[in-house]
Amino acid sequence: MKELINNYQDKGLWRKATATVGMLLALTGCEQSKITDGTVFKKEHIEAHTEKAPVWMMVGKVMTHGVFNVTEDVPEKWTVQIAQCPKDELPPQDKIEKRCKTNLVDVPQELYNSLHIGQHADFQHHK
Repeated sequence: MKELINNYQDKGLWRKATATVGMLLALTGCEQSKITDGTVFKKEHIEAHTEKAPVWMMVGKVMTHGVFNVTEDVPEKWTVQIAQCPKDELPPQDKIEKRCKTNLVDVPQELYNSLHIGQHADFQHHK
């Protein structure tokens, strides 16, 4: 009887391990490699600001959350979104992310100012 229980526990462990590995492979397999060049379709400038951060905490067996006096300083940044689309034509704005490969790139202010919507940009060597 003891062997039967141990064998069942081993099978359960193997099932959990197999399911975990399978899920990890599926998640990493779905991730697309990021494009480094494409047509600029969106630009965004985010001013430096401070945000209150939600905090989750466990007190005994009770999980609670709320906005407390925990703040985070968010630095100013400039982002550019690029797309690689079939036929090198940008579809309407609301369809770009469905039909094209896209990527969001943080850029210095000078580069942000020099790029225009519809312009081709190459960020292969940009860091």
